[in-house]
Amino acid sequence: MEFITYYMHSHSNDRAFLITTGKNVHYTTDGARFWNTFEAPLPPNHFNIPLMSFHPLRTDWLIWVGSADCSDPSSPDNCRAEAWYTTDNGRNWNFIEKYVRQCSWARDNELKIDEKLILCESYRDKRGNQAVPGYNNPLELVIGRDFFAKSERIRLFEQVVGFATFSEYLLVAEVRRALGTCLWILMTCLDRYPSAHLSLTSKSHSTVTTLQRDCSLPTCDWTTG
Repeated sequence: MEFITYYMHSHSNDRAFLITTGKNVHYTTDGARFWNTFEAPLPPNHFNIPLMSFHPLRTDWLIWVGSADCSDPSSPDNCRAEAWYTTDNGRNWNFIEKYVRQCSWARDNELKIDEKLILCESYRDKRGNQAVPGYNNPLELVIGRDFFAKSERIRLFEQVVGFATFSEYLLVAEVRRALGTCLWILMTCLDRYPSAHLSLTSKSHSTVTTLQRDCSLPTCDWTTG
């Protein structure tokens, strides 16, 4: 058996995960006194994507991002990353989305929002070989309520570079043809969308623009405030 990496639970010091080349994951919930095994839905991804995301409140809630159809010579054009979640520490898994670059729990220690919200960097076109260098496909930022249920998803941005949470803020880098790369700072109604207002600040080159989005609208149209 070969181990390729390990993860410490970012919100529970007693929990750690040893990742193998296959689907078997060895884990401890008691500071390495005892070790158990669960089976992930897919082998680990090789896209330089974080394998696991940990929930700040529910230690058994995990997100796993693995590789699908990447070792099958009969379907090389379908190689992709898929995200799955579990609410019982790996005993049962549920599909989130395919062709993703990152999926994580939206809730954080300081970002106190709906605990079932999931954020994904998701490629718009669900086709092609994601492992090909320079894979050309717009990368959207999508948020989904109720564990990313299809009927509960909203596209926040159409083409992003990446996102991160910082304190109670969500930071998003977006590509816009006219402006280049913009940094958005969301101060945030993500916990109760669609409702209230979402305020954003954009920094592009030396220009600072403040925008507002009406979160009651089920679209991603923007109007200057």
